[in-house]
Amino acid sequence: MRKKHKQQPKTFLRSGLVATLVVLGGFGVGIQAAANLSAHKQMQAHVGAITLAAPATPTPAVHTPAPTSKPKPTPAKAPVRRVAIAPKPLPPVTPAPNSVVSHLVPVTPAATPAPTTIPSPSGTPTPGLGQGTPPPAATAYYSTNWSGYMSPAGNFTGVSGSWTVPHVGGNGVSESGDAAWIGIGGVTGSDLIQVGTDDTVTKDGQASTIAFYEMLPAPETPIPSMHVAAGDVMSADIHLLSGSQWLISISDVTQHESFSITVTYASTQSSAEWIQEDPSYASGGLVPFDVFGSVSFTDSLATSNGVTQNLIGSGAQKIVLVNRRGHAIATPSAIGSDGGSFTVTGG
Repeated sequence: MRKKHKQQPKTFLRSGLVATLVVLGGFGVGIQAAANLSAHKQMQAHVGAITLAAPATPTPAVHTPAPTSKPKPTPAKAPVRRVAIAPKPLPPVTPAPNSVVSHLVPVTPAATPAPTTIPSPSGTPTPGLGQGTPPPAATAYYSTNWSGYMSPAGNFTGVSGSWTVPHVGGNGVSESGDAAWIGIGGVTGSDLIQVGTDDTVTKDGQASTIAFYEMLPAPETPIPSMHVAAGDVMSADIHLLSGSQWLISISDVTQHESFSITVTYASTQSSAEWIQEDPSYASGGLVPFDVFGSVSFTDSLATSNGVTQNLIGSGAQKIVLVNRRGHAIATPSAIGSDGGSFTVTGG
C-alpha cells in the first residue's frame, strides 16, 4: 500500500495585477505540473505493466549432439544364489484312540527336551532297497511303550529286519522285561501282526528269552521250538500271500534255528514298524522296563504298493520312548548310511 501526499494551502495576492499574474502564472504552473504528474503516472503505469508482463529471460539454445551408434556395454549379471531346499517333512501321524502304540506324540526334530509330563497308560493293550544319504530328520515322536522307527503311510504287504538279542538286567525290585520285533499295523488302529523276541528278568535277576509271534487282540504265542539266548542274531519276515493269508517267519541265525507259519489275519496294512518295546500285561499296564543296554537293527525293509524299500525310502520316522515324567529311556539313533540300520539305546 502507498501513502497519499497532503496538499499545501495556496496564498493569493490582494492586488488585481499581481493576483492576475499570479493566477495566470499559477494556472500555467498548474498546467505544467498537471502535465508532469500525468506523464509521471503514465510512466509508472507503463513500468508496472512491463514489470507484470515482462517475458521470462530467454534460455540460450544448447546444441545437443546426436547419440553415436556405439553400443553401450552390457552390465555383468549378478551371480545366481542357489538355495538348498530341505525335503518336505511328512505330516504328523494321528493315532487312533484304540491304537497299540501308547501316547504317540509328534515333536519337532529341533525340540531336544522331552515333554514334562505324559499321561499314565490307559487300559488299552500295548505291546526296494532304496539307497542314498539319509535326509534331514522329519517328524519325530514320543511314546510311552515304543522306541525305534515306523513307516506310517502306505499299503504295506511286507516287512523284514534283523536284530541282536540284548544282554538284559533287572531292577532288583520286580519282574521286568523288553521285546524287540518287526510288525505291520498298530499305529492308526488296533490291528497288529508282529514277530520277535521277548526278554524277561525275574526279581532276583534271572533272565530268559523266547521267540514269539502275535496277532492282536490275541496275546503273544511263544515259539518253544527255538532256543534263543542273549547275543543271538535274529532275522524275521512278515508278508502277505493273498487275501488275508500271511506268512510269518523268524530265524535264529546264531543257533541255526528257524520257524514259519501261515496265518489268517485281517490287517489294515497301514504302517510298518521296527521296534524295541516296553511290553504290557494283559490288563493293559506296562511291565517295568528292564535294563537292556542297546539293540541294533539291520536290513530293515518294507514293501508297500508292490515296492520294497529301506527305512529311508519308506519314509520311516523316529520314535523315542519316554517314561511318565517325560524322560527319554530308550532312544533310536539316526538311520545308518545303508538306509536300513539303527540302534536303540536305553537309559
